[in-house]
Amino acid sequence: MPYSSASATKSITVKSVTVSLSVSPSAPWKAGQTIRRSGLVTINGSAGEGRTVEIYLYSQLGFARLGSVTTGIDGSYSFTWTIPWTVTITPAGTVTVPCKSWSFYAKDVGSGVQSPYVSGSVAYPTRITISAPDTAVPAQPVTVSGVLQYESSSGTWSGLGGRTVTLYIDSTKIADVTTGSDGSYSYTFSAPGPGTYTLKAEFAGGGATAAAVSVVSVLGAEAESMLGAVAPLLAGLVAVMLARRR
Repeated sequence: MPYSSASATKSITVKSVTVSLSVSPSAPWKAGQTIRRSGLVTINGSAGEGRTVEIYLYSQLGFARLGSVTTGIDGSYSFTWTIPWTVTITPAGTVTVPCKSWSFYAKDVGSGVQSPYVSGSVAYPTRITISAPDTAVPAQPVTVSGVLQYESSSGTWSGLGGRTVTLYIDSTKIADVTTGSDGSYSYTFSAPGPGTYTLKAEFAGGGATAAAVSVVSVLGAEAESMLGAVAPLLAGLVAVMLARRR
């Protein structure tokens, strides 16, 4: 049985959707740190107001949906997230977060369009202490010491051994020292001329720096002479007081 031809037409509009993403502060990040993801959704070059945007975490181990936000009147969105010590991702399950490289991306739910990836590594937090005498005299040996630690799990700090700690007096580098198995370090140098100096110990880490500062006052020859002149007077005063007590 023959059939006649038929046709129908309909116009459609293909919208151009773009999704941007930025992460602040920039990597490397630290476990326990709060970071902010923000961006802009545009529809045909105009602000995509009221769009639902989902935020994802991705690595070679899998991905996790972190949450969703709604764009404002200007098409912008913002999402904050505190980096946990562990995260559950599909399909790997629960994994530790530090010492891995992670990527973030945002997806406009209505169109399925994703932003480019923003990638970076997550480091273990570090901290460092520094100790030195409060005062010294010129050319006198001064020992500076301290401990470098890292947060191995939430609230647990352990010594970080075999790492390089750089020591400064004011802005001048004086030494690189290597921490022991317990994270401790020590270095002895000769005190400079009279003045007040700032000693600093710094561990560069994986781009995230932990630093501690201690102030050391160095007595000059004038101060030593003054102490030498006052000492006999103090001794005489003590002798008089003792005589009166008798």
